[in-house]
Amino acid sequence: MDYLEILQSFLACSSDYQNSNYPNENLSISNLSLSDEQTIDSPTFSDSIKQFTLFGGDKHKNRLKEYLEECRRSDPSFPSWESITSNECFVDKYGFKYNKPNECALIHYICQQLSLFYKSQPKIQDDILWEKRLREWKKSLYPSAEVKFSIRSGILAKHRSDFWKLCINRQIDDIKKSKGPNYYQFLCNLSTDLPKDIANFDHQIYLDLFRTLPNNVKFCSKYSQGISQLQEVLRAFCLYNPRIGYCQGMNFIVGIALLFLEPEDAFWCLVAITEKFLLPHYFDSGLVGAQSDQFYLKYLIELKLPDLHHHLKKLDVDISTITLNWFMALFIDALPFETMLRIWDCFLFEGTKILFRFSLALLWMHKNFLLKHTDTISLFKAIKYSVSVTFDVEELSKIAFSGLKPFPKRRDIQNKQKLFFKELTTKWQKKKFTNISNFCNEAENIQDLRISCACFVNEKEIWICSGKQSEGNVILANIDTGKMVVQDLTTNCKVLCMVYLEDYKMVLMGLLSKELVAYDSHMKQLLWSIKLKESILHISSVRDEHKFYKLYCALANGYLTYIEFNSSSQPCDIFDIKVSNNPINYIEQITDSKNHCINLWLASVNEVFVLDQKLLKNESKFEVAENQYGPILMLKESKYGVFLSIKDSSVLHLYDVNTHICKLLFDLRLNIKLNTEIDDDFSFSKSRLSCYASFDDLVLVGTGDGFLYIYSIEKYAKKKVDKYHKKFSLITPLHRHNNSKRNFSIGPLLLGKILEKKAKIRRNSSLPSVLNKADCKQSLTKTKSFGFLNTLISQGCIKNFSPYWAINNKEMKNFDFNMDLVTKVKISDHPVKCILRKK
Repeated sequence: MDYLEILQSFLACSSDYQNSNYPNENLSISNLSLSDEQTIDSPTFSDSIKQFTLFGGDKHKNRLKEYLEECRRSDPSFPSWESITSNECFVDKYGFKYNKPNECALIHYICQQLSLFYKSQPKIQDDILWEKRLREWKKSLYPSAEVKFSIRSGILAKHRSDFWKLCINRQIDDIKKSKGPNYYQFLCNLSTDLPKDIANFDHQIYLDLFRTLPNNVKFCSKYSQGISQLQEVLRAFCLYNPRIGYCQGMNFIVGIALLFLEPEDAFWCLVAITEKFLLPHYFDSGLVGAQSDQFYLKYLIELKLPDLHHHLKKLDVDISTITLNWFMALFIDALPFETMLRIWDCFLFEGTKILFRFSLALLWMHKNFLLKHTDTISLFKAIKYSVSVTFDVEELSKIAFSGLKPFPKRRDIQNKQKLFFKELTTKWQKKKFTNISNFCNEAENIQDLRISCACFVNEKEIWICSGKQSEGNVILANIDTGKMVVQDLTTNCKVLCMVYLEDYKMVLMGLLSKELVAYDSHMKQLLWSIKLKESILHISSVRDEHKFYKLYCALANGYLTYIEFNSSSQPCDIFDIKVSNNPINYIEQITDSKNHCINLWLASVNEVFVLDQKLLKNESKFEVAENQYGPILMLKESKYGVFLSIKDSSVLHLYDVNTHICKLLFDLRLNIKLNTEIDDDFSFSKSRLSCYASFDDLVLVGTGDGFLYIYSIEKYAKKKVDKYHKKFSLITPLHRHNNSKRNFSIGPLLLGKILEKKAKIRRNSSLPSVLNKADCKQSLTKTKSFGFLNTLISQGCIKNFSPYWAINNKEMKNFDFNMDLVTKVKISDHPVKCILRKK
């Protein structure tokens, strides 16, 4: 039974369809056979739906329901008729959300989805054939006529990811070999000590994050995994190629790639597009490469579509106003998604020539409709709309590869491109433009031999790790002699973090290559090495009284790896716990009064996850920043709470360990306390925080311009003014008496008058019901509040007073904090990397 033929037959029952410009044998569910005058939202098309209902009654709707139910039996994720018609938002297989506003669009969508479903059900022999093709293409992918025909006919959906990776690696294999292994992880884990020109790209990236595919579940909110992956890939590309940095349109390219590829593959996809497929200077400030292609496209329009070229010239319309975005965004948001995917399949294999083919095919396909518009605005709207409803990808492909013959050869296209590119480059160079970076062109030179981490191994020695992507070095520093000696100890890639286990004389290092390695701190020899699931961004260890160590490793994939040690030998039991969809940047231990670890605070992008140290159960989480633009740099516990800061910010936060409320915001750049955080993340600050540590009542802060600031923490009682009583409230004098050691007297008043307002007083200052008794409504004359409270207790009037006392004790512990600068010292011209405390 041919489902497509059945669906086509009842679509063709409408007289409008029968009188359309397309032959009946070419009717398909995917294009709906709309005539040039018809659009989905136009009155003509609405009439056709009415006739569709009139000629068939409910017969065809019932058949649609039957086919939908049959599809759902094979794929339960397929939307039901009820969910579609009830105006609910439903999600397709790519994660896009839909909510069709009227019956016209609804009928169209259902028929299209049914068509795509049946077309996507491959026969067993087709699936086997594609698996065989991919195996052969992995060995050798030569653009023969047979290979081109297979790809142009459409890639099976289940094999699209593998095919895209194959095409991308084929283009950038030489680049990947020159960069070495773990290059993408290296870019993602670079520190914040970056040139200003590169850091400033973050602003535009942030602005475009939530504009990228907002109707897709992977990118629909700031907590979506796709948002953090998109930001990660775009930042990595800015480091890889600071000459280009970030250009609007890249976010859509990476967003589509992330629907089918892992973040690392999406990064290399962007590299291949910008450096292999497209001309140079395609995305930089001059857009010379993109403009060159537009000149050649106009040449092809004049050659292949002379009547349309004459029409555009007559109206003085520059077609590149629309087509430039087709090329720079690779038809994203211009075409229906399935049609766009066919173009991407061909483009990743054949290159830029495909963009010219399909651009001409689209204009050819809708030529008659476009020629009817005689003013500029209506013509622009007609082009955009007609392209947006090009659902018939088979017909479009037929025009692109057969209807435009003879099409210029690849060599002729490249020669013309070079000619236009040379002319535009000469003009562009005459104009004033600034090279965006006087720094190095590649990210590894930015961070070649910078310190990555350090730790004490005994009272006198510090191990310092430095290096770059493909190598890590260990430097031994003696704090007594002040000498640093490079050790004959290297790793195969950059060391991201390290920790020292004193009882076993063992140093553990987390590497970029996902390895956890152990070295003997005395003999400087490798003890063992194990590979974890992802790169290790931070390590923290907890020791109990039996010399038993618990190791916590923060991974780049959002997992927390738990490892137990009872000796220096390689551990056997390793446990992975999913914490976040985003990388875990930092782990900090929260201790009690006996210095026992009770909680772990894990920083992941802009969120802090609080885990019970023993059970590793997620107790709570809270958000530090309102957006994911600035991830958390680090966390540091102090006697007053937990200090944290945001990447590239000069503001230091202090959070309460119990309530998770921010108690202090202090801007080092302005040297003032803030009531609310300012948006300084959008500007590159030399005074940005690079590291900090707390020692008793002091906070030591290292900055990006090489200064070390030493601040003292000031704690003082909050001034609380009762809205109704003001200074006559019992809370105020009690609070002041207990914390400032001052006596506070209140004038003559009746306690009963105070109690009448107790329902309106804030909750923490309300009095117990026992004080409502008549014998308690006594007059107070110059009575000290603290003595008055003791008097009430001694008289037995407030024997149930403990809840009130507990609440107000908690209230008394609410202090305000401030920071006072003690001194600052210029340490270096480079950012201060870490601050260690001698044990």
